[in-house]
Amino acid sequence: MRKYIGFLAFLVFFLLSLPAISSAAEGKIVGLLPTNPFYFFKEFRRSIHRVFTFKEIRKVDLELSISDDKVLELEKLTEIIPDDKEVLSKGVMNYKDQLVNLADSLDSLSGTSDDKNVSALLDRVVDATIRHNLFFIGLESEYFSDDNELKSVRERIDDILLSIPERLEPMSAFSFRLQKALLQNSESLESEERAKFYGVVSEISEKSLDSSLNMDLAGIRDSFLPYAVVPVFGDIDSEDNSLNDIEDLLPVFDDDGQLPDSSSKSNRAVFDEEAPSKLPSSALPIEIE
Repeated sequence: MRKYIGFLAFLVFFLLSLPAISSAAEGKIVGLLPTNPFYFFKEFRRSIHRVFTFKEIRKVDLELSISDDKVLELEKLTEIIPDDKEVLSKGVMNYKDQLVNLADSLDSLSGTSDDKNVSALLDRVVDATIRHNLFFIGLESEYFSDDNELKSVRERIDDILLSIPERLEPMSAFSFRLQKALLQNSESLESEERAKFYGVVSEISEKSLDSSLNMDLAGIRDSFLPYAVVPVFGDIDSEDNSLNDIEDLLPVFDDDGQLPDSSSKSNRAVFDEEAPSKLPSSALPIEIE
């Protein structure tokens, strides 16, 4: 009996001593894929991490890291077996099941964005939902035409995103956080990715019932419209400043992270005067006090 207990203790110690799950998303280390017969070891390791994670913030952070990891797994599957839709579908379902864990952990999170640790975590959540939605829109366009399951996944991602202003911070603060994340994620996009990005912003707007948020997102969404209609009207003229300078319609922050003066008459996004004058930085480390 003692041998079994000793072996179990050694196994748990070994699994917990492996590199943190979050390193997968940060360093693009995918590891075992769902097609590997030993993938269950990876899932078991995740379960062990869940058992030994107690703080609410760390629970959300863990589930977010696992979600990132599963997107990377699915992305890798599209590279090595792009024609096997059955395997890709299983990968999609694998991610969808993980969204339940992420949503549950976020629902259990107490506190508000006034806490710097919560605020930094919300930056990560918002950023991840945008990236994941962009990935699944691309996955649908390339491998699954009008797939209801993928649409269901994207709707669930939007539900998680839009649950933040319901409990954790005012809508005005959430709107600024979302606009900043959208801008950051759009900076390095190619033209074809900008068309997909239009879909991401449009779906968030359609899902949201808050008129003020939809007005804030309208400028960002419409600035990507030219890229969304390229397949119909042809390539965008690189000399057309009205299309190339789309960042003029996006939120802009100064070097100190300050929001622009709401009285400004520029053609940049208009901001709610009641919103905070400074957004929390996504670079803040998550430190549990």
